[in-house]
Amino acid sequence: MSEKVRADITEALHRYCRGIDRMDADLIRSAYHSDGYDDHGDVFRGSVEDYITWVLNVLAERFDS
Repeated sequence: MSEKVRADITEALHRYCRGIDRMDADLIRSAYHSDGYDDHGDVFRGSVEDYITWVLNVLAERFDS
């Protein structure tokens, strides 16, 4: 794997983690391809847009801050 590819993957992972931490839909979305699919096993499978809606609701229900 080239250093450029590795850096691109690392950057996408950082955007995703920060987006989850900040509950920022746009930042989470930026870590996916536009036609991406998310598979979290038995708890969620679906489009990126559906995942963002689902995960932000889960986070809001489970955490106070």
